[in-house]
Order: sequence, then C-alpha cells, then structure tokens
Amino acid sequence: MNNSYKDIRKHVDSIRLVDTHEHLPQEGERVNKIVDVLSQFYLHYTSSDLRSAGMSMEDILYIRDTKIPLDYRWAVFEPWWEKIKNTGYSRCMEIAARELYGVDGINAETYKQLSRKMMDRNKKGLY
Repeated sequence: MNNSYKDIRKHVDSIRLVDTHEHLPQEGERVNKIVDVLSQFYLHYTSSDLRSAGMSMEDILYIRDTKIPLDYRWAVFEPWWEKIKNTGYSRCMEIAARELYGVDGINAETYKQLSRKMMDRNKKGLY
C-alpha cells in the first residue's frame, strides 16, 4: 500500500457514520393507516422468503390487506410462517416483536397481541 492510500484510509476510518438504512414510510402516511403484524412485517424481504417457500403473490397481497379481518389473513399466513420462520429475515421480525413490542415470538398465540401493540403505538411521534 502506498502512503496516499494509508492517509486516505486513516481519514475515512476517522469519520463517524451511522447508516440507518430503513424502509419506512413517512410518519404522516404510516400513522394514518391500520397496521398489524402481517401488513407491516411482511412487506419487504420477508415477502421474498414467502415467495421462495411457494406462497403466491395473490396470497401475499391478501395477508397484507387490512380490510380483511386479521384472523382470516393469519389462517392463510400461518402454514407459510412455519416454512420461513427460521430464515434470517424472519428471525429479525421475531427480534423486532420482542425488542420493540415486548411480545415473545410471532405465532398463533401472539399475533393479535403484537398487532394491538403495533396499532397502539401508531401515533404521531412514532419515529
């Protein structure tokens, strides 16, 4: 390595940088929506896991549709959750459930409680 590289590297390494890199809607948009575990946690990367497991795009759109009762959507989602729950993206969703909402896991016993907590916090100041 030449001295220029070392000098540049030293300078770059001294820069404090935080990359929050989120995929969040604007707060004003988010707080005006009905939110639940299926409409929020299965939007991005985890929906790719669902597709890889064989879930149709039609069913993915169905489980995200908050106009349909959550119980109906969970019934469609649950068998697919069993197939993807150990992927890296799904593990992140379980960590989020625990760390952000105090709910231990995403399953038939917790999805309603998690969804209620998500909706309760869906107010101005969320972000």
